[in-house]
Amino acid sequence: RLAAIAPDPEGGRVFLTGHSHIDVAWLWPLRETVRKCGRTFSTACRLMEQYPDYHFACSQPQLYAYTREHYPTLYAEMRRWIEQGRWECTGGMWVESDCNVSSGEALIRQVLYGLAFFRDEFGARPRTCWLPDVFGYPASLPGILKGCGLENFMTCKLHWQSRNPFPAHLFWWEGIDGSRVLAHIPRLKSYYNGRPTPEELRFAWEHYHQKAAYPEVLFPFGFGDGGGGPTPEMLEYAARAADCPGVPAARQGSEEAYFDDVRASAPELPLWVGELYLETHRGTYTTHAEIKRANRQNELLLREAEIMGSLAQAYGADLDLAALQPAWANLLLLQFHDILPGSSIGEVYREAAEDHARIAAAARGVRDQALQSLASRVGAPGDLIVFNSLSWARADAALAALPAGADASGPLELVAPDGSRTPGQVVVGSEGEARLLFAAEAAPAVGYAVFGIQHAAAAPAHSLAVSERSLENRFFALELDDEGAIRRLFDKRHGREVVSSDQPANDLQLFQDGPEREAAWNIHDTFERRAYDWEPGAQIEVIERGPVRAGVRVVKRYRQSRLEQDILLYDRVPRIDFVTRVDWRERQVLLKAAFPFDIHATNATFEIQFGAVERTTH
Repeated sequence: RLAAIAPDPEGGRVFLTGHSHIDVAWLWPLRETVRKCGRTFSTACRLMEQYPDYHFACSQPQLYAYTREHYPTLYAEMRRWIEQGRWECTGGMWVESDCNVSSGEALIRQVLYGLAFFRDEFGARPRTCWLPDVFGYPASLPGILKGCGLENFMTCKLHWQSRNPFPAHLFWWEGIDGSRVLAHIPRLKSYYNGRPTPEELRFAWEHYHQKAAYPEVLFPFGFGDGGGGPTPEMLEYAARAADCPGVPAARQGSEEAYFDDVRASAPELPLWVGELYLETHRGTYTTHAEIKRANRQNELLLREAEIMGSLAQAYGADLDLAALQPAWANLLLLQFHDILPGSSIGEVYREAAEDHARIAAAARGVRDQALQSLASRVGAPGDLIVFNSLSWARADAALAALPAGADASGPLELVAPDGSRTPGQVVVGSEGEARLLFAAEAAPAVGYAVFGIQHAAAAPAHSLAVSERSLENRFFALELDDEGAIRRLFDKRHGREVVSSDQPANDLQLFQDGPEREAAWNIHDTFERRAYDWEPGAQIEVIERGPVRAGVRVVKRYRQSRLEQDILLYDRVPRIDFVTRVDWRERQVLLKAAFPFDIHATNATFEIQFGAVERTTH
């Protein structure tokens, strides 16, 4: 009976684009993701035969790569529709990646690998970053996207805010470097899994804030998460919505055509500067820490392998770097926005752990081969060579295995090529092996420094002092309480107390974690009201005394769990290290390290990919 409804007095248009937001390995392992790709893509091809107006879009080249490998006949049919312009390659990134934990280099690789695949396979060149379900976006992302040639951005996730509704739906998004992308965040009744029914079309139009500036809203429709895409029923609704009284006028097309139309219209749109912060799913920063650690380690390993491999090649080494490209592609897959944040099922993480081990082995093999080649060219037998992979010179602590035959019975020192000397300290590694610790002075950016080892004429002077309750060097003076928390931290460089008298720093706190709806994603906003106590009687002992480093070890227990933390000070490095190892055997318990400093400020500065951002402290 829609014909009996009067036309929509506000007018309004809805731009329909068929889409399938397939979540890679969320509630299923890899083999089921492959099956879902096959079912979804075969359905899309069949429906394009039946519905001439139907346009289908799918992001994530990883899904196309699965289809190419497992369903070659279907892949050939998909290629035909892509060539006709009915099937749109969109998204830009290799997968719909997490954007908060992933490094800046990894975000660039997501786009680099994604665009290269679409170019090589289909001659396509997406211009839109399509991330409907990712848990927040850093303030540096516009610069990354613009630098990679992606000028548009789409998400639905910012309407999941727990408290403050996001104010704009079509706007310019400006990053920390001034780069701007055209951003669209339509508010849809079913978020990114829409059906073009009259109810959902009206909802999309009525909740679209920029209708006065540009009278059309983008409406992706189709089954997502579990895959499937649009259905015949949805396409029948879409056909009737083109000119139906009481319903906003609807048309179908590619999502990039929508952004092109907006740009051609040149509307006056609001400007949003800074991060797109999601006020929910914040528990993902505490979930599956082992995957986050493996991710960061492999990001660094792959980077070092490329840098050291390139240096070795420049010195004439015959080194094959080909193994790094598939390792990077595998890591990019594991940065999918449910895998890396920790919101997938257990089988996914068993598979991910095996993948991370393979990535590490590939990267470490290339890096170590490159380092050995470089060492043979730039150092003499018995030398220690410090490689610095960062893009600035460093004066930092270095730890190395003692060279074979080295006599560690007396004080050691390291001699730089200019004749300067720095003390060495023999420490015991985690497996009982002897290692040499020293402060490498000014290792050059993306380069190396060579040191010789010799016995020192006398024990070196240093500023370190340590006991079970205090640590001190030329930079800081710390005092610990009976539980190993910092009761006093005096900064000698600035002449001020850093910790307040009533709240200790490095306070290891335990809280109840749930039960909460979507427990892997979220944390109760009242979690701090339900605190637990450690077992009484922390153990504190001195483990190192200098001359390079001094430290104490704190051991605490809670039920079946054991925490071991080393607090370390250096003679020449103005930094305090907290090395914490936890044998964690609890469920629904949060562990937090709190540092309530005695600083009164309304804003704080936080590091993000390729820069920093200020946030309020309240």
